[in-house]
Amino acid sequence: MRWGDVEGARRVLTRVQGLTRDTPGFVFRVDVIHLDGLIAWSERRPERAVELVEQAFAKDPTLIGVGADLAEIYVQLGRADDALAVIARSLEHFPGDERLLRLQAGVGG
Repeated sequence: MRWGDVEGARRVLTRVQGLTRDTPGFVFRVDVIHLDGLIAWSERRPERAVELVEQAFAKDPTLIGVGADLAEIYVQLGRADDALAVIARSLEHFPGDERLLRLQAGVGG
């Protein structure tokens, strides 16, 4: 949904955020932050996207895809060193991840 229908993804995300605002133990909180960041990126709000995806990665670097998404954002912003650092940390958790390895090779690591 997030890539095919950004507006739809934003509506669903806003609803989830409203329903879970007062639920501190909501288990998918980091997923919500991650998705919010990806939607911000799609909406061409790179500063907010970086802030949110960095926050998601800091909270749970083992969340599948968050490290690769952050690395891709860094690459697109010309922050190769930051991308390589995130890739290295993510590879500690997902050593054979093809997406991370492709990113690493593409950035020059």
